[in-house]
Amino acid sequence: MNHPTASHTFAWEACRLAGSSGARVLFYRLSESCPQAVEDAIEAFARTPCCRRVEAGWCRRVLEYSPSAAVYRVEVEVEPRRV
Repeated sequence: MNHPTASHTFAWEACRLAGSSGARVLFYRLSESCPQAVEDAIEAFARTPCCRRVEAGWCRRVLEYSPSAAVYRVEVEVEPRRV
């Protein structure tokens, strides 16, 4: 999900493609801080109806974007709903 300005639009597809035991997704986000990027990642996956469990792991700043923003990589564990 290496599109930091639109990665939230791919959350549903990432959750859908997760195997029955779940998956780890690297979520890239343009944000002001790591905590904000984590919050954005959790919110993006929580809004998808196919995700039963969403849990954020580590967060890392990967690219300076401007003096007030950077691109962050958040590891998100997702577990899809059983159909």
